[in-house]
Amino acid sequence: VLGASASGQDAGVPGRLEPGKIVVLTLESNAVAAQLAPGLSQSLAQRFADAHLDVLSQADLATRLGAERQQVLLGCSDGSCLAELSGALDAPYLVSGRVDRFGEKVVLNATLFDARKNVPILKSHREVDSVELLPLAVDELADELLGPFGVPPRVKVTLSDRVSERGINLSAKLGTQLI
Repeated sequence: VLGASASGQDAGVPGRLEPGKIVVLTLESNAVAAQLAPGLSQSLAQRFADAHLDVLSQADLATRLGAERQQVLLGCSDGSCLAELSGALDAPYLVSGRVDRFGEKVVLNATLFDARKNVPILKSHREVDSVELLPLAVDELADELLGPFGVPPRVKVTLSDRVSERGINLSAKLGTQLI
């Protein structure tokens, strides 16, 4: 089963966000998805960069922040800490999320935050039945998160529009022809 959803979280946010620096943190993960998180995070950051937005990945942060400050800021997950991180980098937006694997199923969640107001702007979610579908799922997720910046979607066919290999085939017989 493939799933997709996105939801705006702040009704006061206009249809298009003002450009500004965006920090894309490395996705958190459960133990079985730990190997997937760095690559998926980099793909997500690259999509923001491909859209010509001012983006910093967590790897970029490592080179800009001192080791001690990095441990303090990057080890946080609560709202005030995320706001401090964005403030230290003069970044009004922050993207964080998770990738979790349950057997063959992989679940991706990401949130675009307004770091100045310390509120989520948009949350996006994808579930895929196999690891092979993750690149397309990350592209779709990125398209949703980039939407408020006026960036047109790159993915034309969504996961939910595709037919699963494990789906149902329906045949009809007309006369002697099997269709």
